[in-house]
Amino acid sequence: MNKKIVLAITPPFNDNYLPIGIGIVKALIKDKYDVKCMDLRLDLKNKIFSYCDDLYDAEISEDWYIEKTKIILNENPKVVGFTIYRSSEKFTIELAKYIKKADSNIKIVLAGPHFIYGFQVDKEKYKWCDYIYQGESETGAREFFTFVMEKKPVKTLGVWEKDKSGDFNYTGRRERLMDLNKIPIPDYSDFEMEYYRELPVEFSRGCSFRCTFCDAVFEESGALMVYQKFRSGQRMFDEIYKLFNKYNLEEFIFVDDSFVCSRGSRDALLDFCDLLLEHKMKIKWRVYGVRITKFLSEDDIDRLV
Repeated sequence: MNKKIVLAITPPFNDNYLPIGIGIVKALIKDKYDVKCMDLRLDLKNKIFSYCDDLYDAEISEDWYIEKTKIILNENPKVVGFTIYRSSEKFTIELAKYIKKADSNIKIVLAGPHFIYGFQVDKEKYKWCDYIYQGESETGAREFFTFVMEKKPVKTLGVWEKDKSGDFNYTGRRERLMDLNKIPIPDYSDFEMEYYRELPVEFSRGCSFRCTFCDAVFEESGALMVYQKFRSGQRMFDEIYKLFNKYNLEEFIFVDDSFVCSRGSRDALLDFCDLLLEHKMKIKWRVYGVRITKFLSEDDIDRLV
């Protein structure tokens, strides 16, 4: 039985760090399936940079789609999964069309931050895709890929599955991950490290604040989502220690939406910093999303630095 799965990300290139989402998915399923991760952004990183003014009018040549399709098909995959941001949706859907036209038997899976709670499927837009997976990979990806690879009806919650008529049927809301210490260490072994400046890691998910404009606050029902969840300082240190020694990169980026927004996350973060000092880890790190809050004092900030 063909056990090959390709996981990929398309342009635009976002800030020189690795795609953490597909790294986590590979870590979750690599003991069961032959997984190949691909970063298809690298040859365009100087042409289409994330969040530039003309990003959404950017065009990619037909030759690029043909070339990437051949690269993916050369892996002989049974399933191709893409992680999608709003900025990469157009390119991903177009590449899915090329893949399907070349081999209609390949199953196309879309997932990633683009598919927030409350997302509505446009059957015409996503007609080249077979599944849309919503939410955290740790709570369902392993089960989901088992159903797809074994050609069984998907019972994993949080999935849109396309039927023979082209309609997408939703399997129902899946619960969120409550214990972030269960997040596996991302597997970045398929990526060429010389192209990247930083290793992405996650300390927390969610937010303890309730800004009405933020899609991270409300679920599709309109109810408030859970408050910020975070990892222990020890678990965070263990991951960074192992990544540092395996990939020999000294710079890390925390890709959290809201880095420290509770007393508990503040305490766990300071525990992490104490472990860095104790083990004399000479690394640099920065934060993707941070807000100024009352939870960090000037003395705390000195410890972080």
